Amino acid sequence: MQCMNPTNGHDLPYWWSAALGGVSLQDYVFIIGVLVSALFTIKTY
Repeated sequence: MQCMNPTNGHDLPYWWSAALGGVSLQDYVFIIGVLVSALFTIKTY
């Protein structure tokens, strides 16, 4: 029988799961778009 150990390396921390819980797929696409456009802005500057 396996004990419920929160520090076994497979469970996300509470703050990380809470941060990911409030982010939707649309938010991820927006963040990726911002990062890509910032990268191109820096490269072409």
